[in-house]
Amino acid sequence: MLLSLRLQASVGNESDSLLTVLDKVMEEQASYTLVKEKRIDALKSALKTTETPEARYALIEDLISEYKNYRLDSTLKYVEDNLQITAKLKNPGLTIAANFNAIYLLGMSGRYIDALSHLEKLDKTAITRKNVVEYYTICYNLYDRLKTESYSSELKKHYSELSIKYRDSLMASIPEQSMQYLALEELAFIHNAKLEESLEINTLRINKSSPSNVDYALISFYRAQIFSKMGEMEMAKKFYSLSAIADIKNTNKNSASLLELSQLLYREKKLKSASKYINFAMKEAIFYNSKYRSFYLSSVLPLINDAYQTEISKQNHHLKVYSYTVTALTTLFLAAIAYIYLQLKRLTEARNALKTTNERLHTLNGQLNNSNDRLNNTILQLQEANHVKEEYIGNFLRICSNYIDKLNLYRKKVKNDITNKRVGELLEFSKSNAFIESEIAEFYRYFDSAFLSIYPDFVKEFNDLLHTEEHIEPKKGELLTTELRIFALIRLGINDSSKIAELLRYSVNTIYNYRAKVKNKAKNNRELFEAHVLTIGTHVN
Repeated sequence: MLLSLRLQASVGNESDSLLTVLDKVMEEQASYTLVKEKRIDALKSALKTTETPEARYALIEDLISEYKNYRLDSTLKYVEDNLQITAKLKNPGLTIAANFNAIYLLGMSGRYIDALSHLEKLDKTAITRKNVVEYYTICYNLYDRLKTESYSSELKKHYSELSIKYRDSLMASIPEQSMQYLALEELAFIHNAKLEESLEINTLRINKSSPSNVDYALISFYRAQIFSKMGEMEMAKKFYSLSAIADIKNTNKNSASLLELSQLLYREKKLKSASKYINFAMKEAIFYNSKYRSFYLSSVLPLINDAYQTEISKQNHHLKVYSYTVTALTTLFLAAIAYIYLQLKRLTEARNALKTTNERLHTLNGQLNNSNDRLNNTILQLQEANHVKEEYIGNFLRICSNYIDKLNLYRKKVKNDITNKRVGELLEFSKSNAFIESEIAEFYRYFDSAFLSIYPDFVKEFNDLLHTEEHIEPKKGELLTTELRIFALIRLGINDSSKIAELLRYSVNTIYNYRAKVKNKAKNNRELFEAHVLTIGTHVN
């Protein structure tokens, strides 16, 4: 179980690191786009100086390849140009290839009626062994998408049958260990909910690919889908991130990975990142100029953005409340200081009264020696209590003073940030636990130092109550451990576990467990252990 938790933590750290990489790649998108545009411009320049239809066809095919996952309108324009060229050339092979491009792109962009129209008009007699695999591929892809998008159960069944028919024909026409065959086999396993088998196939595919390959993003996307269906959300997040990174680097405007990643983060209440990714995905879809993609994203975009805006409003409200709270606490601290001053004055008066009484007691005759000894012991105990109070009151005053200074600085920061409209920075500052953790550590240092100044031999005397092999020693740089700190509070008379938990910022169960664990290490009767702790450092003879 511990190994499983460590693996989950490792995967979680890896997926978070990949989100950082994804953010950086998104910022660098312009550099990848520049490289893509240079290739496109070079092809367009070559096309302007090319006159022969065959050469123009080949250059346009290169342009279609560049534009295919980049801009839909430009891709369809060049597909139409090649259809016109092949009509003039009357070359059946080129005509078939141009129509294949048209059918594929129309289907992928959601224009199913146009895609089916082109498919129906296709001259099936021109399909040869050389291009039959491509024919089966476009038919399978088109009918598989129609099966998914159809609302009618009858149509779903019809298109599902056609999809399976062309998939089987395609798989029978290609080598079994080819990437295309493995991809079809993987999808079949996914559709049949055979997730372990699909993951095994996907592993073969991803090992044969690399992030620089065009197909890497799609393989990673399907891998993320498999992990998502298996409930492995950190692994899903990892491969959605890898897929999105590959898409951006390859200037592929397919935003499916970012869409899935944003929805996953939305469910994790990480609304800022979810909003950033869904908005980036929408910009990609708009640039690609596919109404189908934009429409699909628009159903998710408002949900995530509205939730993010609501969260920001809540945080702003909490910040305002926190500001008022800081002001109120400052007032309370000032009142506490005044109260402590009055108590110190009364304590001094009480000490003076005790001193006077002590001097009078010393004048009594020898017949009162026994009574005098008991009184002396009582006075010593009171002096010890006074010493404890003086030490901790002095520390409390220093802590109060420090907190007033810190609260004043924090108030100024809040005021300056709000005045300068740096709400985002203020929000990030308010999210951090570093301030609280630092203050807790400082509180422990104050407590340990003050306690050991009163009971310098506490650690040694405490360990004398335990078996030798169970001694508790502070680490280098520490004064007390958590266990020693708990029993230090008990030595000061704070015996209630809930009070100890409140002071040390632990749960009550944790305090109970620590107390029980230490008492089990006692040399003598464990039931009397805490009573013995109360005698550590005592001045009573």
